[in-house]
Amino acid sequence: MTTILEQTGFPAHRLELEITEGYLLRRPDAAAQVLNKLRRLGICIALDDFGTGYASIGHLKQFDLDKLKLDRSFVERVADDADAAGVAHAIVALGRARNLTITTEGVEREAQVQMLRVAGCTHLQGWLYGKPMSAGDFEREYLGG
Repeated sequence: MTTILEQTGFPAHRLELEITEGYLLRRPDAAAQVLNKLRRLGICIALDDFGTGYASIGHLKQFDLDKLKLDRSFVERVADDADAAGVAHAIVALGRARNLTITTEGVEREAQVQMLRVAGCTHLQGWLYGKPMSAGDFEREYLGG
């Protein structure tokens, strides 16, 4: 990784790697060593799809992470269901207690934005803000290409 960063001149602090808990669980000790090396380079590490599969509060403590990405499955009903909102609030509180940036995936409605902002989410992503597009479409729409 160091060689690639040096060859490209890409600033390490602008690189964010997303990992899943499945990766962490296969070989947790080896994963922790790799993550620590990457973070020492300045690379941001995000735990993607938190809350699905093997989600564990212990992972937030065991691994040196920068960001927690709350899975869309927690967002779908957050504006309409008190239980879903409570779970989302609790997960955000856990992440914030570990000084992690929280990104919420799957935001599609303004009502979800309101509830997630109250919960303490500062980074939201989803179709409310934009749909997936090709590089060519992005260039034409946003760069005038």
